[in-house]
Amino acid sequence: MNILKERKNKIFMKKITIEEFKKFKEKVKEFITDDAETFYYRFLMESIHNPDFMVKVNKIIDYVSMDKNAHEIEKLFNILRAEGEKKFINADKATDEITKVNESLSGLAYFCLVEALNENSSFSEKIIKDIKGKYGNKYLEILSRIDRSYLSVDGKKVLKEENKSSLPNDEEMKKYIVMKKWQDEQRTYSFRRIRPLYLKEEEYIGEKEPNLMRLHEKTLIKRAMQDLEKNKLIEIDEIAKYCEAGLDKEMIKKFGGKAYGLAKLTAKGIHIPKTYCLAVDSKIEDINLTELDLTKKYAVRSSADIEDGGKNSFAGMFDSFLNVSIEDIEEKMSEVRNSVNNSRVRKYIEMNKLTNPSMGVIIQEYIEPEISGVWIGENKNSGILEWVNGNGEKLVSGKVNPNRERWSNGETDTKLTIQANGKVGEKLLEIQRKLSSNKSDIADMEWCIINEELVLLQYRPVTKELNLSKYTAELNNESSIFKGIPASSGEVIGDAKFVRKIDELKQWNNGDILMAWFTDPDWLDLMSRSSGLITAVGGLLCHSAIIARELGIPCVTGIGGTSMKKIWNEEKMYINGNTGEVCTEKVYEKIKNKIF
Repeated sequence: MNILKERKNKIFMKKITIEEFKKFKEKVKEFITDDAETFYYRFLMESIHNPDFMVKVNKIIDYVSMDKNAHEIEKLFNILRAEGEKKFINADKATDEITKVNESLSGLAYFCLVEALNENSSFSEKIIKDIKGKYGNKYLEILSRIDRSYLSVDGKKVLKEENKSSLPNDEEMKKYIVMKKWQDEQRTYSFRRIRPLYLKEEEYIGEKEPNLMRLHEKTLIKRAMQDLEKNKLIEIDEIAKYCEAGLDKEMIKKFGGKAYGLAKLTAKGIHIPKTYCLAVDSKIEDINLTELDLTKKYAVRSSADIEDGGKNSFAGMFDSFLNVSIEDIEEKMSEVRNSVNNSRVRKYIEMNKLTNPSMGVIIQEYIEPEISGVWIGENKNSGILEWVNGNGEKLVSGKVNPNRERWSNGETDTKLTIQANGKVGEKLLEIQRKLSSNKSDIADMEWCIINEELVLLQYRPVTKELNLSKYTAELNNESSIFKGIPASSGEVIGDAKFVRKIDELKQWNNGDILMAWFTDPDWLDLMSRSSGLITAVGGLLCHSAIIARELGIPCVTGIGGTSMKKIWNEEKMYINGNTGEVCTEKVYEKIKNKIF
């Protein structure tokens, strides 16, 4: 029976889930030898393009994992050759470039599958291992005799075949002879079918590429981008599969940083809302919203190609909208995309010497959460957890003082729990460990609790490190020293101004200390001209704190309304962003030697 015979069954045509793809990825990685990385990459990319190929490769790996005789191996190789040749014939007949490319690359995938089975897999290694086990130290002598008796294409030019009558005729040697024969078959076929593809691949990618492996990679990447353009609204699972295949940079460029972070969460099996993405180069008017549920509400969020990276968060710079009805989605998507042109974004780009962003858009199913929060990590075992009731807009905007837990070495004294599901911080630490392959992956995450379940809304690497050991600084007994959250390290003393509303500000000297109830993204220009920041409300993860850390200015948040009222008329202030303490210049001069 042909193990590649197609049945009219949904299993061959349905989309593969990210979980199925990850299992396949591990299976192929174990099957392909380390020196055949290019085959591993091609099989992953071909399987995303054509799920039927993944089903077949899975079946083949399972098939050859059982002990097969030489006849069965020969038959399998012939089946795979025929399958690949059928693809090449389709390419020859095709009249359009896309079909030619797709069919040719599929044919090449089958060629590589034969190549892997023949000499770059655990299957081929086992055949040699069995020969070694049976013949011990004499195995090379016996293989040499077989090689001289069954000359390869190259050997026939200079050698004379030996008599076969005295050779072993056991199953191990029969298998070896089949493998040897197919090395010749592959080489001959390569001259006829494979090498002519190289010029076509260069034409397809539009450039000369002397490195053959890089040529194949660029070709597969271009095809992937064309596949993604077929559907204007892409499910996050599809992006996650390409990330798992190694196309991280390409996915960030195509869909933006926030989409990439969500794809990474999806690939790790972490629960996020059902999510769709619009590529940065897709037109909103071309999208088809029929996949969306008319009865549900949605969040429409930004995902710029330079947003949520390891260096620049763009925290709060772009527009996002919650609780959007389906009839308003296109309008909100346009507003999100147009927010690349607002004044605060232009200022942020100017300050950080960045290129102009391209905007992707995220659509997520939205349910009003019971609790919303943020997490920012210091290392794999430590971080700060903050949360508020309801949705998280008031938390990230810094309009309230949030509840807070500090986790150090995996432990905390406080206990925000989900009924029957344990501590939230413990679960977020577990997620951070899954994401943290190195220091740059320490997590800055937005999360919520919906129906007593932890749901992640966003992930990005921490842009500026926290020194959480300073978080435990003791309160001073001095009544003139006010205590808040140490949100951005450093110390500063100087002229200070309280700003109630940004549009009411009449005079500002660059280098003044900014005091405010809270800030939002429209305050960026003023913050960039400040030497320090004090807010009445907010936490470690609000907009004020994140931007202050990126600007590198001392910041203390959440000193409270009562404390702010006591100092908002002061002209000179001292800020200690390491301990969370603020006071007037007079108090600082009076007690600095004794306390500070």
